Parts: sequence; structure tokens; C-alpha cells
Amino acid sequence: MPSKQIYVKPYVVKGHYRTIHTRTFKFICANCDDEATRTTYATTCPKYCDKCKDLKKKLGKKKQTSGEVIITSVDSQAIETQENIQLPKQVNVELDSAKLIKYINQLLKNNYNKKLNSSEIEILIDLWNQKEYDEIAYDRNLKIQALIKISSNLMELLSNALGENIDEINFCEIIRKHCLAYESLQPIT
Repeated sequence: MPSKQIYVKPYVVKGHYRTIHTRTFKFICANCDDEATRTTYATTCPKYCDKCKDLKKKLGKKKQTSGEVIITSVDSQAIETQENIQLPKQVNVELDSAKLIKYINQLLKNNYNKKLNSSEIEILIDLWNQKEYDEIAYDRNLKIQALIKISSNLMELLSNALGENIDEINFCEIIRKHCLAYESLQPIT
């Protein structure tokens, strides 16, 4: 890869052009432990070789907590297309609200260090049961505008944590997919 000239947008300094150069690194891949050589524009040594560099994207976001690895989201299509890795098919498995809340609390704890409060739990369960906003507002004694604000904040948090655009329409489908994938990756006790 040859050197190239890039434009640096103005931030604290005036916008300008500069030339960046490639570097060739020899290293041991963190995944496959093979000796690797990569040429890159990066200033630091890469962690993975060319065949393993997309591994993190395929396997999902991983969080390291006290010695155990917790996988919070999984791209199941990428995993199923990769050789020798198959997710168990769990098409007819229904998720109860307790598993849903446990998964979402774990997801929020790993990404935002927070948990759902009781009103958010009730609203998520109602959305999971596909109730209409006016019905939820009546049952929870909330104004519809307040309910819409709470649910949209929840959907935004979940969208950012999972890396998918979640709204009230696709909420059940996406959360079911991620929750089942998360359960299938948990150790059997």
C-alpha cells in the first residue's frame, strides 16, 4: 500500500492535508497464534492476522468482567456461514418475560452500567406482549407522551447496545433473536 495524502478536517487547528505512510508489522495473531505480517496505515501493531481480523464482528461484542467473557450480541447469520460453527436451531422456543428482563438487564449492565427500573420493566413486558400504547398508558396510569418518551429512550439504548435499529415494530423479533443467541452461548449448569 503506497503512502497517501488525506484531508484533516478542522477541529482545534485549521483544516489541512497531510501525508500518511504505511507500516509493515510482524506479530503473533491473538486468535490463531500464527506468525503474521500486515501492512497498514495504523500507528500501532494490529492484534489479528488477515484471516482473523473480522472475527470480532462475526462473533459479536464481548465484554470482559472478572475473568469471564459475556457475549451480549451475536450476528447469527455471520456465525452460521462460518465453517464448523453452527448455532442450535431454536425456532419454536418461546421466551418468557423473566428471561427477557434478565437478558436486557445484563445487556444494559454490560453497556451502560445500569439496570431497568420497575416502570421500564412493566413497559417492556407490555411491549413484549404487543399491547398498544393507549392500553399500556391506561394500565400504567401514564400519559401517552410520557410513555412514548420512555419507550423511545429504551429502544435507543437497546439499539446502541445491540448495534441494530430497534423500534416498537421490530422489537420482539430482534430481542428474541439476540436473547436466544445469548442463551445458547451460556454454559449449561
